[in-house]
Amino acid sequence: MLNSSHKIKQVMEGSPAEQAGLTPGDIITKINNVELVDIFDYHYYSDDADITVELLHEDGTTSSVFVKKEEGEDLGVIFCNGLMDDYKSCSNKCAFCFIDQMPPGMRETLYFKDDDTRLSFYRAIMLL
Repeated sequence: MLNSSHKIKQVMEGSPAEQAGLTPGDIITKINNVELVDIFDYHYYSDDADITVELLHEDGTTSSVFVKKEEGEDLGVIFCNGLMDDYKSCSNKCAFCFIDQMPPGMRETLYFKDDDTRLSFYRAIMLL
């Protein structure tokens, strides 16, 4: 499953990803031969020391790079889509929905009906 939301937005300076040659625009397709679904897969499979990352480059070529790092060390990439997957929104029309009752004219993100439990978990792990 090729997912363009796996596209790298930024590679942190001095990170294992930079040392291995990952660049913004690359799409991570697999880590250790496992296709990634979302940010949780990315964190889980990139946690190992010394991983193999399969990439799709902007020019359409593919490559596989070996990344040497410490176990648990962050790879050092920021993705264009923070969840690395589509966000799931509630489509119900509940009469008591507080989002439907919000006044108009507020910032757009306040009107998103978050129905994606992954976001709650993601926020929790980012606070650790």
